Amino acid sequence: MISLQNHLASFPLSMCEYSASKDGRFAWFLCTYHTEQDHVLEEIQTEIKLEILNSDVSSISKINIEAWLKSFFADFHWKLHARFRKTELDEKGISLFFGVLFDHELFFVQFGRLVCALADRKKVTPVGKPWKNHHVNTLEDLALLGLSEKDIKIRINRIFISEIERLIVLPAAQATVSFPSGADPQIVDTVFETYKQEHNPLWLCLKAKERMVLPRQRRSSRLVISTIVLLLMTLLSIFYMIFGNRAIDRYSRKLRSLFISKRTATLEIIPEFLNQETSNLLRNIERVVVSPAQDVQLKLRWTVDMPYRVTCTPAFSLDNLYLASGKTLVAYKKKTREVLWKTAFNCEILDLRAVEQSLIVILEDNRIVSFKASGSKNWEKTLAHPPLQRGIHNSIELNNHDDPSLEGSVIVVADERGLYVLNPGFGEDYSKLTFKNKIQFLSAYDSHDRCLYSVVDQDFHCIELIVKN
Repeated sequence: MISLQNHLASFPLSMCEYSASKDGRFAWFLCTYHTEQDHVLEEIQTEIKLEILNSDVSSISKINIEAWLKSFFADFHWKLHARFRKTELDEKGISLFFGVLFDHELFFVQFGRLVCALADRKKVTPVGKPWKNHHVNTLEDLALLGLSEKDIKIRINRIFISEIERLIVLPAAQATVSFPSGADPQIVDTVFETYKQEHNPLWLCLKAKERMVLPRQRRSSRLVISTIVLLLMTLLSIFYMIFGNRAIDRYSRKLRSLFISKRTATLEIIPEFLNQETSNLLRNIERVVVSPAQDVQLKLRWTVDMPYRVTCTPAFSLDNLYLASGKTLVAYKKKTREVLWKTAFNCEILDLRAVEQSLIVILEDNRIVSFKASGSKNWEKTLAHPPLQRGIHNSIELNNHDDPSLEGSVIVVADERGLYVLNPGFGEDYSKLTFKNKIQFLSAYDSHDRCLYSVVDQDFHCIELIVKN
């Protein structure tokens, strides 16, 4: 297992924090470093510590930790960027090291001036971010967390710390002086003692101990029996919580009201009452079994006030949105909602339909025109008779084929001013979304982005479907 051999920080210029599980198989380590002396750093360092403590890193598995680190620090970069913009610091960013340990395997990220090295019995070897010419790097090259005004590239380093190795984390300025290439590992402790007297000292040293091997457990018949008993008790408790409070209590309450009522309960009444309650109980059991255990909600993801009036049902592809206003067709990029291209016809657009690799436009003069995603015309054809006009989708059925997170199917129903998500088996409302004005157009379900698009007056809405199982 890995143990913390040595660490030092000078708060608020630098900070060193860690947390480990009781068995020593999991731990995380946080080091931060800044070159300036300012009281605002105390608040920033505290915010960083709280952000890590409040994260769900302790519940992340070894398989998913790399993806989690990329996602967490990509978002955290923008939070720190906004925080540093409000300060008067010269360097509006911070050096940071964060590592997550699984037994002897460490996954870590580095930003700014913090570097790492592995010390074995023979030499000290740099790992992760390179040290070479670190003192002449620009601020952009240093990649301080929170400094850049654009998304940052996050590199995940993965190393194995064997029984004879130590991991050292410290600022690059001290590392290049104290541990040149091939340095003697015997001087590590001496470097720490000397460096302690310097301004703003910071280091973290992890040492590997003998790997923990769990003893093989013997099979125990008592353990098996106890486990079975606990499982049965758990199943009985779940059964009672599902059915007991709803049926048994109500059943007993009605029986009690029968016997304490003013009129006498005859022998003919009781069987009839029991038959009614039995049918109700069976219906409730059917409802629990048939109805999927899920919660489906409609939520407005974003709204855009359009500069023109939309005149037909919106269409969409994997990357683009297509809107028609009278004789004009406009294509937007889904993620940024910027205009990609637009074109105008000499007659009204009746309908849009996005198919594989192209967009089909039906015009009032009986023409059908196909466009590529880039906006170039694919082909054109004239119909013999006027096309049918399409309007609002009054109901849309969604199932597991449309959205893998759905268990069973749901129905999205539209009225003049709102949308409903219904359970098709019993007609119950999962969710409802109401608008101030009438819905003019409603698109089909976008299974890629898990949403619907609606036009309400001059507003264009993206409505997200949230499924919680």
